[in-house]
Amino acid sequence: MELNKIEELLEKYFDGNSNEQDEQKLRDYFAQENIAEHLVPYRQMFVFFEKEQTLQSNKEFKLESAAKNNSFKRFSYSIAASVILAIGAGIFVYTNNFNSHAEDLGTFNDPEIALQETQKALTLLSKHVNTGYESLQYIEEYETTKNKIFNIN
Repeated sequence: MELNKIEELLEKYFDGNSNEQDEQKLRDYFAQENIAEHLVPYRQMFVFFEKEQTLQSNKEFKLESAAKNNSFKRFSYSIAASVILAIGAGIFVYTNNFNSHAEDLGTFNDPEIALQETQKALTLLSKHVNTGYESLQYIEEYETTKNKIFNIN
């Protein structure tokens, strides 16, 4: 194999653009006895890679993906339970505080202040009732006109 081709293959290899056939050509070249002087440092690397590919381990490995998956499930369940607990505690505190304030509404120690507040509330209520009564007058007028048109009565 010519030297230029080997140098091109080495450049492709170090750029990460080589394929299996190119790498096999490089391993074959560096397995030879006579190689170019300036390429000698790469020989040890390719011989090492070739030697290490043939080694096999006798050690058995257990995959712990199931254990990791279990721990992830436990973690996510604990987070979900914490969130639910926090929401429940928040609702409990909110409702208890709201109810305690609701019991205090409308109670006065001084009867005169209580009378004034009652009068304010009744005045506000009467304004709304009067507005509703004015609307009823329009309905009454409509009924009278309808009766005249259709000669009812």
